[in-house]
Amino acid sequence: MYFVSRVLHGAEVRYQMGEKVALALVITARRMRMYFQNHRVIVKNNYPIMKILTKQDLVGRMIGRAIKLSEFHIQYHPMGAIKSQALADSATELTS
Repeated sequence: MYFVSRVLHGAEVRYQMGEKVALALVITARRMRMYFQNHRVIVKNNYPIMKILTKQDLVGRMIGRAIKLSEFHIQYHPMGAIKSQALADSATELTS
């Protein structure tokens, strides 16, 4: 995703992860507007971004991001484990 190569500036460094994911989606949608308008986009991630963006009590910048993303047909799906990565993920979750 474009967000990985983009450097966060100022207060963006202190955003919560859900806000960072929403920011990444807005930036990607802005850069790839023609693709987002003409195709169905499926976003796979481990964060409940759909629940965050559809909450009734959104305020400030998150409501702006929700409005910007609402014009596109975006589907949010949980990211499944890659077969070779499943064992490594379970090992890291069990170790504290």
